[in-house]
Amino acid sequence: MNAARQLDPARLAARHPLGVGQVARPSDSKGEGVNSAVNGRGPRATAELCDAFQADALQRTLLPLRPGLRLAAIGPNAAVARLDAYSGEPPHAVSLLEGLRQRFGLGVRHAQGVRLSVGEDWWGDEVRMAPPEVDEPLIQQAEQLARECDVGLFAAGDDERTCPEPWAAHHLGDRAELSLPGRQQALFDRLVATGTPVVVILIHGRPVTEPRLYEQATAVVEAWTLGQAGGTALARVPAGDVNPGGKLPLSLLRGVGQLPCHYNHKPSARRGYLFGDVQALYPFGFGLSYARFEISAPQLDRPVLDREGAVQVEFAVHNCGERAGDEVLQLDARPLRPSVTQPVLALKAFRRVHLQAGERQIVRLTLRAAQLALWNEAMQRIVEPGEYELLTSNSSQNLQAVSLFIQP
Repeated sequence: MNAARQLDPARLAARHPLGVGQVARPSDSKGEGVNSAVNGRGPRATAELCDAFQADALQRTLLPLRPGLRLAAIGPNAAVARLDAYSGEPPHAVSLLEGLRQRFGLGVRHAQGVRLSVGEDWWGDEVRMAPPEVDEPLIQQAEQLARECDVGLFAAGDDERTCPEPWAAHHLGDRAELSLPGRQQALFDRLVATGTPVVVILIHGRPVTEPRLYEQATAVVEAWTLGQAGGTALARVPAGDVNPGGKLPLSLLRGVGQLPCHYNHKPSARRGYLFGDVQALYPFGFGLSYARFEISAPQLDRPVLDREGAVQVEFAVHNCGERAGDEVLQLDARPLRPSVTQPVLALKAFRRVHLQAGERQIVRLTLRAAQLALWNEAMQRIVEPGEYELLTSNSSQNLQAVSLFIQP
């Protein structure tokens, strides 16, 4: 069986009940993200950041971690707080390793595993990766540490040098591949070979296309680049202090051959390749948690609508898990016979709900006919009469549809 088939999200979700996802940036009432919300406020910002922290992903059979496990933080992003190139210099920043030791105790051990780029000058034009002879002793140390511990937390991804801004022909920043830079994949393979469960925590600025990593990891947390208190907040996820609830803001690729890859593509945009899969590895909006949710089929308060009206879409969401959690519900739409080609899906509304264990809630989303407008051949913005599908789900896959008719 090829990797593309093995990594079908539905199959992987069945194998790993809490799957793969991301750490979402929390926001305050002004809509500011992690970096802007706490920058310059030092360790005092940690508590309020953690209270609001949303994360997504993980695997129920291992996470949350039970007390007493011997933990190892391994990887080039374990002991460094990656704030990205535009964060400024906060007075204090917490790495993942520091956060884990705050939460689990000083017994959390550490190995760098590999180095990423040589040097730390973000302004420098040349980016050089660490040579194999530098990495190999570090990999061997990491292997030995993994054998001596119960769980390895592999902090992988980018640094400011491998994910910079390209501002001139002599200062490049884009890469031809979206794989892990350096020898991180080789390090991961060697860690997996020890037999110790490996939880991958991705701290980086661009998506990673490493299907083998997602398949072989015991669990994956997509963290991107966090703020100065990110290590404290992130450590609360494997500890189970917070229930992950974030969602992917993009479609996660199987490989760069899928580019461009987005949920709202045109019908003929994904012809595909031999021996590959046109579907994203994980779709836009995907993300699981320590809770488990079921969503009912949608119903409309009226099946027919005029071009000035609005319809209410109603469906139920049920927390079938054993702890409270968040779910994000999406409402997409598409015309069935438009006069000009339209995306296969278009997000029209969404809502985050918080449900206690066993709680069931009715969600009602309002869609105005004007939200279905398109540009016709005469470049007029109009709402065309005819049949539309309204689709609900918690991602851009596994959709449930109901028909709506717009009157002439």
